Amino acid sequence: MENGKAIPYSIDKLQDRGRFFVNPNEDIYEGQVIGENTRQDDMTVNITKTKKMSNVRSSGADDKARIVPAIKFSLEEALEYINNTEANDEILAGAILNMKAVCYSNLGETEKAASYFAKAGDLAENEFSAEYYKRAGIHYETAENYEKALQYYQLIADKYPTSGVGSDINKYVYKMKAKLGEYNP
Repeated sequence: MENGKAIPYSIDKLQDRGRFFVNPNEDIYEGQVIGENTRQDDMTVNITKTKKMSNVRSSGADDKARIVPAIKFSLEEALEYINNTEANDEILAGAILNMKAVCYSNLGETEKAASYFAKAGDLAENEFSAEYYKRAGIHYETAENYEKALQYYQLIADKYPTSGVGSDINKYVYKMKAKLGEYNP
């Protein structure tokens, strides 16, 4: 899947495979969970794909798309849905923990959000870990838990120094050390 807008044509052609959480023309991003598959396993689809146009037309070939309205959750419903989702794949499980963290953040439960971002980082053990850890640090910092924030910023500096997140993490480390009185520039 690519970044872009959800194309009605693509949604219409994929509806038989499951239920969607996005409506036509909504902005989507690569890796976003856009629906629920009717089959047991996960499926990657591209709903940003447009219909190929040709000069040849036949009658009835361009029937109107009949799209079922998207399923929309409140934050509480989204958390319940995520809690009931089994995730055996580490990347998917990390993404689900990340979604839970975002939901808790939106509910104002900063420390709980931070702990879920940290769990996502621990579970992912891939290029997403540094981003999850940074989000954990930022949320702990917002909650004024500077020791925990420093712990995750330092983890990124030590374990992921060449990642995109790791390249500028030292300013966060110095800021937390200054708040804790451990660093005086």
